[in-house]
Amino acid sequence: MGRVRPKMEKGECMKLSQIGKIALPLALAGTLVAGVPLEALACTQVWIPDAYTADQGVWYFGRSEDYSSRYFKIFGVEQAHPKGFLYYSAENGVDSSFKWNAEKPTYRYTFVRDNHKEWSNQPNAYSEAGINEKGVSCSATLTTAYNDQAKAADPSVKSGIGEYDYASVILGQSATAREGVELIGRIIDEKGSCGRDQLIISDNKESWLFCVLSGHQWVAYQLPEDGVSVNPNMSNLRVDLDIRPTSENDPTPVVGKNILCSKDIIKMPKEASAGSFLVLNENGTINVPETYGKADSGNSRYIQGRHFFDAMNGLDYEAADGAVTKLTKPTQFFKPGRSNYTVKDGLNFFAYRGEGTDVDSNVTSVTAIGSQRTTETNFFEIRRGMDPEIATIQWEGLAPGEFNVEIPTYSALLTSVNHRYGDVYMDDAHEGQKNKGVDAALQAGSWDQYLPYVMMDLNTLGDANRAKVAPGLRAYLDAVQNDLIAQHKQVDATMQKTPKAERQALANKAADVAAEQTWAKCEKVLQEVRAYLKGDQAKPFQASDYNAATKGLVTPLAYASSVIPATPDKPVTPAATSIAKAKVSTAKSKYTYTGKALKPKVTVKVAGKTLKANTDYTMSYKANKNVGKATITVTGKGSYTGKVTKTFKIVPKKTGVSKLVKGKKSFTVKWKKQKAQATGYQIRFSTKKSMKSAKVKTVKSAKTTSLKVSKLKGNKKYYVQMRTYKKVKVGGKTTT
Repeated sequence: MGRVRPKMEKGECMKLSQIGKIALPLALAGTLVAGVPLEALACTQVWIPDAYTADQGVWYFGRSEDYSSRYFKIFGVEQAHPKGFLYYSAENGVDSSFKWNAEKPTYRYTFVRDNHKEWSNQPNAYSEAGINEKGVSCSATLTTAYNDQAKAADPSVKSGIGEYDYASVILGQSATAREGVELIGRIIDEKGSCGRDQLIISDNKESWLFCVLSGHQWVAYQLPEDGVSVNPNMSNLRVDLDIRPTSENDPTPVVGKNILCSKDIIKMPKEASAGSFLVLNENGTINVPETYGKADSGNSRYIQGRHFFDAMNGLDYEAADGAVTKLTKPTQFFKPGRSNYTVKDGLNFFAYRGEGTDVDSNVTSVTAIGSQRTTETNFFEIRRGMDPEIATIQWEGLAPGEFNVEIPTYSALLTSVNHRYGDVYMDDAHEGQKNKGVDAALQAGSWDQYLPYVMMDLNTLGDANRAKVAPGLRAYLDAVQNDLIAQHKQVDATMQKTPKAERQALANKAADVAAEQTWAKCEKVLQEVRAYLKGDQAKPFQASDYNAATKGLVTPLAYASSVIPATPDKPVTPAATSIAKAKVSTAKSKYTYTGKALKPKVTVKVAGKTLKANTDYTMSYKANKNVGKATITVTGKGSYTGKVTKTFKIVPKKTGVSKLVKGKKSFTVKWKKQKAQATGYQIRFSTKKSMKSAKVKTVKSAKTTSLKVSKLKGNKKYYVQMRTYKKVKVGGKTTT
């Protein structure tokens, strides 16, 4: 079973990861988890309409999910299913949680999910962010709460829909953003909701904010084009919604343009059995935040966000030691200081720490937007009116935003993803001790073949070494990101000209190449950071691939050139074949210690073809002299690229029984001392030749050359075996 997930309050579900995700742009707040400070709840959402972006007709939205450092996320594709497909959740146990059957065949979509162990071994949980084959995108969720009156009048429903399923249902069943809004609203009307959540649903024409207010009440509205929004887990952001009762005696809601809501959004609070708690504005509209929410204290990340967008005018706040102690009437939407924001600006937002401001997380203990508790960042670039299957680009980063590279994909077209992303069943052992994972991050291993772990380790080491490593590492990752963005513009120009029937193949190839090349750059710099921290630190860290003069890469990515088809006037070198999935074999899995470095020959096969050493690949060896686990790294060459590793064991020299002396109900065994690479010896004995039910005696010193075994049964024949052993460290753990 997976670990038990705490509840937000009695009768209201909340997954463990969401301890870091209380947020609500409409001031729809409520009781927070007892004892959890506001700044510990650190997801942050951003909205940038096309009025403030550099490219006409382009807008952005995105979110960082915060829970814990060293917590990996998986990017993948959910394939289509037939009508009747069962959506279910494990938020309150699989048997008592939400269940709903698809009303039509489902659409294929991309997802970002947790390891299956986080949800009682359920592999389909919490799809979080993605785009379906119709071009509908979704980022979910920001968990919220409600006030005591709303809770008493319309509590959560354990079997209602929740964050486990929102994105899956929306992306699986909706051909437009509005369809997604209407579907979730209808499901909540019929089945209720098991938690307070907020999510963004979008297509190539409009973006909607959907807020779950109570067990059966909800509101959704189209995000405006005249204001930027930063939502960092606050519950008192001001926004006016045109929702009013039909009359003084008829609470049926009359709504303005581009607003949808539950039919009892006014009636429920007005006619509550414990007394009305409905709050109306002077113009007669319902004040949704004050009716359903509960005002909270100020939030430093909100001020960081306003600093980032150069939008400090009109703010009334006080700060002490970086923490905001007073914040008067903060607004949901505001006008930024400029109107030419780019994709890189949006990605930089997730790395922002308030540098040089009164809420600088680098010099105070205040939680940052660019927190190391971030588990992933999703950012959507939407081009108005473009063909839905290529209109939205998903920029996905599977780690904290500060030391990260977000990779672009045409997710509406994807049918598979590069193996570098891993899968929901991936071993989570390398997460280490969560917030205390420096030792784990310094260890190289098979986990280095996966993007989530590479980016996780870069963040851990960069954060732990802010003076010497962080500046150089951040500069290099910025250079990789800038090159990826620039080359994606070339790929996108080609994609827009590509015939519809050929787009999917191009999208899959582009996603595969972008992931592989990003991994290669980041894995290399990770090894350099590890080596730097274990060696000479006289100078600040700088990546070997970083050009300080140009602030770019010494060797640019080959993303565009590998993806864009060749033309007669612009030939393209064929993309190198990755050997990441090559089958590597050695003659033996174990080799005996000789005192010299062991370099066994390998056979490398890709798709059944045997490659040639020094032509198609080169080899390097690590830890290949002493007893323990040795690693062979095979690096592609010529027409092949990437890396793959193979391990083999080095075992101590054998030793044997030199003399066996029988005694009274005892025996003494003697042997020759092993002079090198041995910790001790193990003697195994049994009355059966098969050694069944054998007992083992361990001699902990390699200098000892005899052992007396007593208290044996009389008149019995004993069979005796022995071996040497040595203790070694593997993955930070001692083993023999």
